[in-house]
Amino acid sequence: MIDTRMIGIFICLVFLLAACGTDQRPLQYDEVRYNPTAINTAYDEEVKNEQLFNFRSFNLAVDYEKDLTYEVFYSHDLNNIVATINDFDQQKVIGEEAFNQLTPHFQEMSFDEDTTKPEIIEEVIEILGLDPSYNKFALEVTYHDGSKKVYNN
Repeated sequence: MIDTRMIGIFICLVFLLAACGTDQRPLQYDEVRYNPTAINTAYDEEVKNEQLFNFRSFNLAVDYEKDLTYEVFYSHDLNNIVATINDFDQQKVIGEEAFNQLTPHFQEMSFDEDTTKPEIIEEVIEILGLDPSYNKFALEVTYHDGSKKVYNN
């Protein structure tokens, strides 16, 4: 017969082991690379109807050595605003937090559909604080007039 003390010990061990599990992992140094201060830009109905930046959508991918990629996606149409930052495959920021982080950088960008490709690439790299020694730069921008331009290097 099974001893009731053994059953009690087994149950205690199960609870003890379950309490030791955690979903947290140690913070890596690279995970805190991109964390600019958010500004007071309301992410609400008023923002949806404004032309906040020089473009309606911004889709950027910058590849570096060792399979490191920095990606930004922003889209603003009449129904919604979508913003995502994938920081070197370490940190993913989405929604309002990504929008607030990107806003001061996007407001600083002055390029438009008539700006040359080298000027746009230089401006984006500088304003976002990225290393200019990338392997590949790919940017797709949709301007407010509906024109879509791709800038690759």
